[in-house]
Amino acid sequence: MRTWKVAFSLALIAALMAPVWTGTWRLREGKRLTLSPAQRQTISRHMTETKNCRSFPPNREDNDVIVCMIEADQLASDGDWVPGEKAGRAYLTRNLNIMAISFFAVFLIAMVLPFVGRRYWTWLKR
Repeated sequence: MRTWKVAFSLALIAALMAPVWTGTWRLREGKRLTLSPAQRQTISRHMTETKNCRSFPPNREDNDVIVCMIEADQLASDGDWVPGEKAGRAYLTRNLNIMAISFFAVFLIAMVLPFVGRRYWTWLKR
């Protein structure tokens, strides 16, 4: 059997298994970020100024109501929920990079080792 066929087969198997070996196939889980005391104080002050999002100054912007509601929810739950990773461009790029690197590394090793082994074996026989 030709060396490149064996090398290609080994490299293909290594490339397919690389995300499993490195653990990058798993998506990162979501987590809760708690509010610091300074953030809690700032939000509480804003809630008292707006009377729990019921009254706003006349020169308010359009998104002040939405921001106030989000801050009230953060204050009530003592933090904010950061969603987990989605299978997007960064996830695919990371896994494809690992697969490509492992494919080329195993292919080169599988092509070079038999050549080096034969040279070493002939050197030992002399």
